[in-house]
Amino acid sequence: MELKKVIIVVSQYNERLSKMQPWYSIKKLSNDFKANDINVEIINSINQIPYEFSGVVIKVWSLKDIFSKVKNNVNYRLFYLFTFPLYPLSKILDLKYSDIRKNFDPLKRIILASLIPKNIIKKNLNKAENIITISDRSYLYLKKNNIVSIQYFPFEYDNWGGVELLKNKNKSKKTIGYFGPPYSTRGFVQCLHFFKFIEENNLNYNIKLLTRMEREKLQSVQEKYINTLNIKNIEIVSGFFSRDILKKELLDIDFLLLPFKIVMSELPVVVLEALELGIPVITTLEGGVSLLAKNQKNILTIERLNSKEFKKVLSFIESNPKDDFNKIKININKINTNFLSHIKNYS
Repeated sequence: MELKKVIIVVSQYNERLSKMQPWYSIKKLSNDFKANDINVEIINSINQIPYEFSGVVIKVWSLKDIFSKVKNNVNYRLFYLFTFPLYPLSKILDLKYSDIRKNFDPLKRIILASLIPKNIIKKNLNKAENIITISDRSYLYLKKNNIVSIQYFPFEYDNWGGVELLKNKNKSKKTIGYFGPPYSTRGFVQCLHFFKFIEENNLNYNIKLLTRMEREKLQSVQEKYINTLNIKNIEIVSGFFSRDILKKELLDIDFLLLPFKIVMSELPVVVLEALELGIPVITTLEGGVSLLAKNQKNILTIERLNSKEFKKVLSFIESNPKDDFNKIKININKINTNFLSHIKNYS
């Protein structure tokens, strides 16, 4: 029977927040289903599903699902959508106390999940037909724990209005930059240590901080870090950025550092957006595109940004890597086409 309708279950869906997870994924999923002539209904609770519904239900997985029962006498097929990052306790313990203290509110559910035995989580996940993962990080994590999932990459193309990257070929200095809020969990402090290394060794690079200030007190946090390390030769642009301003500032950066230590939600889309803009990226496995961009020349994936990796990063930068984002786009389209075929088979 042809799949006619999909119900997506997510709490408090708000399309105006569609640059954030899980709403970003929900919007893209919805658009892809509609493009394939499949009706979509977005609801807040699985209890709102009509008893007679016999299509596919995609529920954004949360910790609450571990403690709730899955109904057995239903006609629909249940899939869990993973936008929530699972980490082993060892990864949490690897964080510094200051990382946890300063980011405790968004980290608390991740910490709680790391304390739940894997067999309990696995038993809960097995109640669904399958798990949908939206990043290579979560896909590999579940695979390592013998949990099967299907991949889907919720990435909207043409984020920059069709702009073509035009770099000044005669620039005497390359600019290495960071973009994001000055959160320690995003590797902000590690970036500053790398910039300090560049400054102390008189390396011929410009340094740029493009920091998004989501809370007023972050300004003082940023200043404290920079003053402590006494970094002098650095350009800082901070504030809330419109897309046009962000595009302009990003185009000034030749290499973008996105060395996440841990992610609060899966697939930070900034990694793919930067690559789409033509900017080479240095990121970590937390960026979620290690398999997707495995053969891509203009992305370097490292385990973490520390002094042991500095020379590797500099070598990547000196190699002046260039590549075509269309190669990633082809991979995404292939994965998503396979995903849609998989879902349709459950109708």
